[in-house]
Amino acid sequence: MQKLNAAIPLGRMAQPEEIGSVVAFLAGDGAGYITATTIFADGGIMHGSPGL
Repeated sequence: MQKLNAAIPLGRMAQPEEIGSVVAFLAGDGAGYITATTIFADGGIMHGSPGL
């Protein structure tokens, strides 16, 4: 876990509630104009991925 947490820019895995908040937002009216995109709720790990 320490090695994995060290690879995440925020320094830790997400809590289930944090992922749930993203899902709730996307399912709600506030995200009504969001289309054809990918939301990465990953603590920034994709930011360092080649190709982004």
